[in-house]
Amino acid sequence: MRNLKISLLGRLALALLLLLAAGCSSPTTAAAPIPTAPTAAPLPSGGVIKLGALLPLNTPQGQESKNGLEYAVNEINKAGGILTLKGTKIELVVADSGGSPETAAAETTRLIQTEGVSGLISADLSPAALASAAQARKLAVPLILTAASADALTPAGQSGVFRLSPSASQQAQTLARFFKTIFTNAGLETAQAALLLDAANPGELDAESMKSALAAEGIQVTLSIQTGAALQEAVTQIQSAGVDLVVYQGSPQQLKDFAAASAAAGLSAPVLINLPPSADPAALLQAEPAANAWFTSGQFSPLLNLLPSLTVRYKGQYNQSFSDASLYAYQAGWLVASALENAGNLPGISLQTALASMRLESEVRLLLPQDLLTFDEQGQNTAAPVFIFQIQGGAPVLVWPADYGAKPILTDR
Repeated sequence: MRNLKISLLGRLALALLLLLAAGCSSPTTAAAPIPTAPTAAPLPSGGVIKLGALLPLNTPQGQESKNGLEYAVNEINKAGGILTLKGTKIELVVADSGGSPETAAAETTRLIQTEGVSGLISADLSPAALASAAQARKLAVPLILTAASADALTPAGQSGVFRLSPSASQQAQTLARFFKTIFTNAGLETAQAALLLDAANPGELDAESMKSALAAEGIQVTLSIQTGAALQEAVTQIQSAGVDLVVYQGSPQQLKDFAAASAAAGLSAPVLINLPPSADPAALLQAEPAANAWFTSGQFSPLLNLLPSLTVRYKGQYNQSFSDASLYAYQAGWLVASALENAGNLPGISLQTALASMRLESEVRLLLPQDLLTFDEQGQNTAAPVFIFQIQGGAPVLVWPADYGAKPILTDR
C-alpha cells in the first residue's frame, strides 16, 4: 500500500511539474515555423508548377530577360510540358524587383510564401541578386541567376543558388589570359595595368578579382581608380603612369566622355571596356573614332551567329535578336524544364537536387555557346562562356576564342 501511495504521489508530482513547465515556457517557442518550400513536397504531376521570375523591369536587361523567359516557357508548354510529370505545365509568375535589394528580397519572399513557386530565376545584377539569394536559401527554394557576377553569390559551403553567367573571377581570369597572350606575342615578359572601375556597381567586375587574375598572369596593377567625375584627370593620370593596359568599367552612356578624355590625353595603351550585361559590343561604336582597336567582352552577341533558326523565330516575335539577357533567360527556362524531367524520372528528388546534378548536353536544350552545362559544388556554371570583341574599321569583331572563327587582333591603332 505504501509503495502504491508513493507511486501515485510521484505521478501527481510529475504531472504538476509538466504543467508548470508548460506555463512557464516562452511564447516564442510556440511560434509557427517558417513555411517549407514547395520543393520539400512531391513535385506536381499532370497539373501546373509555378516558376518565379525576379526581373528589373525598369531596365532593358529586365525586359529582354522577360521576353527570353516567356519564349522558353511557351515553347516548353506547347511541346507537352514536363513529360515525366504527366505533362505538367510551367506557369511563369513575374515580379518586378526594380533592381532594388529591398524589393528583390521582399518579392522573393512573396513569390515563395504567397505564390508557392517551386523555383526562381533572377536577372538582377549583384546587389539585388544577393538579397534574393539570402531569402531563397532561407526558404529552401532554388534560385537560378542569369546576370549577376559577384563571387559572394556562390560561396563555398552554401548551396541552392545556381549561376548560368560567368562569375567575376571567371570573367577576370579569361580577360587576364587573353591579354597575357597579347603581351607575350609582343615580346613583353612583364606588363602593368590600370583599372578604372564603376563605383556604383562594384559586384560586376570588382577590382580585387581583376587584380588577382592579372597578377596570376604576370600583369601587375599599378593604378586603380573609381569612375565618376573628373574623368579627364583620371585618364591623364593613367597616361602619365605609362601602363600597358587600361581596364575600364562604366555605363554605355559614359563611353563618349571616356573616349573624349582618352583622345585629349593621347592615351595609347590597349583599352578593355567592360560594359554591363545586355550591352551589345556595338555600343562601343558611339565612342568612335577614339575607340578603334579597343576591346570589350560579353557572354553572347548576335555577331556569333550560333542560333540562326531560333534567332529568326525569336526576332519574328520580339523584333530583336537575342542579347546576353534574353538568351540566358531563355536558357534558364529550358534548364528548369530539363531538371524537372530528371526529377520526374527519379521520384522523391527535389528540383534543387536535380539542378545540382545537371549535365546538359542536348543540342536542342543547351543554347549557350558551351559543350556541357554543369554546376560545381557552389552552384557555378563550370564552363560559363566569355567572348572578347575588338572595334576594327568601325565595327565590333570577335577576336577570342579562336574556336568561334575569331578575327586577327588589330595591334596598330
